Amino acid sequence: MTVKYRATAFRRWHLDWLGPEAEGGDFQLPLEAARELEMSGLCQTVLYEDTPVACGGLAQIWPHRYQAWMLLDRRTGRHMPWITKHVSAYLQKVVGRIELTVRVDFPQGQRWARMLGFELETPLLRQYGHDGVDHVGYVRINGG
Repeated sequence: MTVKYRATAFRRWHLDWLGPEAEGGDFQLPLEAARELEMSGLCQTVLYEDTPVACGGLAQIWPHRYQAWMLLDRRTGRHMPWITKHVSAYLQKVVGRIELTVRVDFPQGQRWARMLGFELETPLLRQYGHDGVDHVGYVRINGG
């Protein structure tokens, strides 16, 4: 049996597919923000055998500056090699500054950010998350 992964254009309702077990799944993306992410063409949903395992992408702040985001199903661990390869290839095509934050209490996410070529920029962003949790700030600069 061949394992089938694919990425498709992100749609707001894809977040519901990940269910309440998603990392960050308690975050409710405001409708207008979700519409903007849908329309941007910069966000994707990763499917494994047609089951969503991750949603993410970039929100453009202004030309050549982006905020990266991703929500993962809590059972996504075994899919991370494919997701990492896909996201890495995607990020290499983006010219400019890409920022992301990771919860301070989520070391796996911090390791993944470094694997994707992000560098620590801000060691502590106090009460940064929607839930008041501290974050760590990372940046990746792609020339062009």
